[in-house]
Amino acid sequence: MLKQNRKETGTIISFLGNNALIKISINVFTVYVGLVASGYEFSYDKELSEKIRNVKWDSAAVEYFRKARTLYCDVNPYWPRASMLVSASLFLNESDEIEYTDYKKFKEKTDNLSNIDPKEKEEDTKLWLLQLPTYYSLIRKNEEFNDLWVHYVKKIESDTPYFMEIINEAKRRVISKFKITESELPDMELIPNILGMLHNADFERIDDIIYVVSAQPDILTIVHEYLHNILGHGIKDNIKSIENYVHLLNPVFDRMLSYKYAWGKDTQSWARVFEENLIRAATIWVNEPDESKAIQQSIKQENGGFAYVPVLLDQFNNNWCGINGISMFIDCCLKACEQRCNAGRINMS
Repeated sequence: MLKQNRKETGTIISFLGNNALIKISINVFTVYVGLVASGYEFSYDKELSEKIRNVKWDSAAVEYFRKARTLYCDVNPYWPRASMLVSASLFLNESDEIEYTDYKKFKEKTDNLSNIDPKEKEEDTKLWLLQLPTYYSLIRKNEEFNDLWVHYVKKIESDTPYFMEIINEAKRRVISKFKITESELPDMELIPNILGMLHNADFERIDDIIYVVSAQPDILTIVHEYLHNILGHGIKDNIKSIENYVHLLNPVFDRMLSYKYAWGKDTQSWARVFEENLIRAATIWVNEPDESKAIQQSIKQENGGFAYVPVLLDQFNNNWCGINGISMFIDCCLKACEQRCNAGRINMS
């Protein structure tokens, strides 16, 4: 059953079952207005982006959001800082006096991030994020902001039935493949963001809720993020075993560096690369029942740089024995990756 609650800030929440909802977030919208105003050129909705660029914004706010662009990632020049801003916005209140609801908690999450280069967590970045409420407020106070927000809401509202369908279908596929109940799935908030980059999603976990921010979310995106949570616990519990195979990063390092799934030939980078390959293989396994098509998709991932996806897909097809056996499964996966590497079937550096 769908329910809507329009708050004074304009945020709309659409409830979907017991553990998922669709939210149109004014906080995420404001961050992306700042990014677009400062030069962000990758928005899915070009028309709305143009409207934003035609507004005269506070110059200090524009300069602040311009610092989200880096020379760090070849594929996405706004990684990881734009994602960090999105995460920070989820810790802001939605009242007239903008401030962090719990900056200490946000800072602790940032300090513990394992999926970015440690250099991106240094003090200058933390100071920049601490200043977000000030410049965020300057965006919100612009007299043209509200009209843009209403335009944004109407566009996303029209797609709400579609978003409901894809969440329900993603849940059905994950539940069926992993033999779990709906109550065992984590709570999720899907935040559609048409100002974001197509085929890119920001993922955040705060307390027991997964937040997925995506320009045009689809079933694969939702499944992918559910799997990060379902399999992530097993990866964390077996991190020492994974780190023992750090040498498997070498043949794929250059490609992973370009995506910034790796930042050095170290165990932390390898753990990030292994997890992403594993999740991509699992996503294919969950979504594609046709074996030949699944193999084709895994080869496409391999050609894109995720060289261990085919062998990991094979492990899901033949060796998956349930969540309770994940330690043994990960050990099999690592050995299979090593065999593939030793056989000379990976040469991407």
